[in-house]
Amino acid sequence: MKNEKPERVYTYIVNHWSRGSFTVQAKDATQAKRIVCRMLGLKASDLWCGLSCFTARRLRW
Repeated sequence: MKNEKPERVYTYIVNHWSRGSFTVQAKDATQAKRIVCRMLGLKASDLWCGLSCFTARRLRW
């Protein structure tokens, strides 16, 4: 049996300039942006309204 590290899940605030901010839990910033895109019904690969239009910041407690 391998010693596998459990994946850490962090809380991120994902901002969009016109749609507001969202709080999600993810393992990294890119995954947090993808989760918000899925919630809003957007394609993550879209150049004009995909991942590049969002910013994600990790909350440190």
